[in-house]
Amino acid sequence: AGIVSLSKHCMSRSFFKDINFKSLKKAAVTYKNFPKFSTWEALTNNGSMQIPVLIIAAYAIGPEAGYLMLATKIFSAPVSLLGSSIAQVYLSEAAEAYRTQKLYSLTVTITKNLFKIGFPILSLIGCLAPFLMPIVFGINWEKTGWIMAWMTPWFIMQFITSPVSMSLHITGNQKLALQLQLFGFLLRTTSVIIAAFYYQQWLTPIYAIS
Repeated sequence: AGIVSLSKHCMSRSFFKDINFKSLKKAAVTYKNFPKFSTWEALTNNGSMQIPVLIIAAYAIGPEAGYLMLATKIFSAPVSLLGSSIAQVYLSEAAEAYRTQKLYSLTVTITKNLFKIGFPILSLIGCLAPFLMPIVFGINWEKTGWIMAWMTPWFIMQFITSPVSMSLHITGNQKLALQLQLFGFLLRTTSVIIAAFYYQQWLTPIYAIS
């Protein structure tokens, strides 16, 4: 319904009359780094999450990838729910804060609050997971709990940093954002590949640590 409504508006003559092609070109030049770098950043970020899991699925002994995927899904639920809400609040205020040179103080405040919320909750989940997983999912899924314990520091860091990572885009540092994601991709993938050949029994912990 939204697409149809928007398409009708775009097809009308008044829509084209309102377009200022000069300012449109200026905006495209000003924000060229978004398609230039952010597209690859998003792909690299997704790849750094998915490709190591595929490698683990290919080389791990037993249903290791299944344990890992379940652990990731369980941990991702509270991180996504709380993190995305806080990220929206941060993003709504960050642009104006940047213009008034208050972005640093806003980011520090949000980061501290994220730590206060995320650290105790996620630490508790990580500590209880090895004991709760066999009760909730059955004894065969006990290893999922231990994988969650290994992953706890990772998800705490993700919860703290993910909502404020948009600051790199607000300040025009899309290239730096791409470099950081590329570094993470290479670190995770290389670590898992080395583990796949030499330390298969430690594949998932090495992935979590990386």
